[in-house]
Amino acid sequence: MTCLLHWNRKTVKHNPALPLTKRTDFMLISELLGPENIHLDVQTTSKKRLLEIISEQLARNSSDDSAREIFESMCARERLGSTGLGKGVAIPHGRVSGNRSIQASFIRLKYPLPFDSTDGEPVDLLFAMTVPEDSTEDHLKLLAHIAELFSNPELLKGLREASDSSTLLQLLNDNRPGSPPLNRTVGRPGTRP
Repeated sequence: MTCLLHWNRKTVKHNPALPLTKRTDFMLISELLGPENIHLDVQTTSKKRLLEIISEQLARNSSDDSAREIFESMCARERLGSTGLGKGVAIPHGRVSGNRSIQASFIRLKYPLPFDSTDGEPVDLLFAMTVPEDSTEDHLKLLAHIAELFSNPELLKGLREASDSSTLLQLLNDNRPGSPPLNRTVGRPGTRP
C-alpha cells in the first residue's frame, strides 16, 4: 500500500526518512507514532519525573539524542510557559541540537498530574516530541495541528477509554482537525480510505 498525502492540493509520496524541515508534505500522526511509542497507564508523582520518563522514552527511539539533552530541552520550553493546553492535555516538546528528525511519544497517565495547564486542570494525556533545532515554521504548524486535534472532546474521551495502544493509535489516525484540510488516501488519489 502506498500512502499519499494531500497538503495544499499537492500530492506527495510519504517519505518518513526525510526530516520535517526538508519535506514538502505535512506529517500524519501515523508517521510520528507507532504502537511502540504509545505508553498507557504511566504512573509518576511529579511533572519533573514525568518529563524524565518522556525523555527516556524519546531517547530510546533516537540514535541522535540523549535523554539528558531531551530533558533539558523540554524543561527549557516549560520555563517559557506550560505546554499544558487544558482539558487534561499537554504537548511537551523541545528542540534538540543534532536531532535530524522528529521523535514523538504518546503517554496516558494512570492518575492525572498537575501540569500548570491554562485551565488549572491536571493532565492525563500527553503528546511529547522533539524536533531538530533549526525547525521553525514546520514545527509550529505541526504543534498547531496536534493542538487542534486534541481540541476534539470526543477524541479525548476515546483516548481515555482505549484499552490498548493499537486502538489508541487508530483513534489518532482516524481523527484529523477540520482545518487545515488534510486528507489521507490509500492507493490512488480520489479513493476513500
